[in-house]
Amino acid sequence: MSYAFEHIQIKAQRCIQAAPMILVGSGASVPFELPSMEQLAGHLVETVSPKEAKERSAWIDAKLALTNGENLEKVLAKCDLTESITEQIVNTTWSLISKADSKVYQQLLTGTLDNPITQLLGRYRGTTRNFVQSGKHMV
Repeated sequence: MSYAFEHIQIKAQRCIQAAPMILVGSGASVPFELPSMEQLAGHLVETVSPKEAKERSAWIDAKLALTNGENLEKVLAKCDLTESITEQIVNTTWSLISKADSKVYQQLLTGTLDNPITQLLGRYRGTTRNFVQSGKHMV
């Protein structure tokens, strides 16, 4: 066994013994069938409807950009949207995501959620601490 490999192996064992932490990114929602940004963009294009003429111009530009596949967050950040349109976007987003989220939550409660991420996290659940200690404080 090479020195480098042995050194890496010892380092990995120390990390595992020191309560490893799993960081989950936004891609972790895919197996749970939560809407993607692309699906959310499509949903917004279909459902958001400006009420006033001055809102329509900004929203038409945003819809065109989203329909052409531009990044949802970038499009919304650069558009000058009114409070009314922003409120519609927030409510529509919540409506879409909360339905899928509620379904996942019910599956968790009933023990019927079975996908690779829940299986992986289930294996680690009993092997690590339930808190992170930072100095004298527990987080």
